[in-house]
Amino acid sequence: MHPTVDRIKKLVPLAIKRTLRHLLPQGYDDAKHYVHTDGISGLLQFELLKREGCRPDSTVLEIGCGCLHAGIPLIQYLEKGNYVGVDPNRWLRQEAMKNRHVRRLVKHKQARFLAVDDFDASGVGMKFDIVFSHLCCHIVPTAS
Repeated sequence: MHPTVDRIKKLVPLAIKRTLRHLLPQGYDDAKHYVHTDGISGLLQFELLKREGCRPDSTVLEIGCGCLHAGIPLIQYLEKGNYVGVDPNRWLRQEAMKNRHVRRLVKHKQARFLAVDDFDASGVGMKFDIVFSHLCCHIVPTAS
């Protein structure tokens, strides 16, 4: 979740939290519903990126990585350290990371994630060949 939301949650009395719990996201199904994608749409995004020139050595920034529907196949495909996902909703990624295979993959491939509201990934100090979100895709031409 957003850092401000985390701070505010600490101030809310337990009785109110219990009353509102049914309104809050409860798991991976809620995460899928929240992002309006699924594993199939993630694979379609991945295939589109490959058709548009994504290679294992490409550096990729996913804007709005959510619960990693496109991120998982991309992380598998890319070389170590070449995937960065950014999403202010940390809870979405945390739901995906409950799967031990996803945790192992992320660790092995050294995928990086940022939870920032402005989607600014300049802090990782990388130039990206591909920057995409599930709503748009931009292939950055590389100098030959």
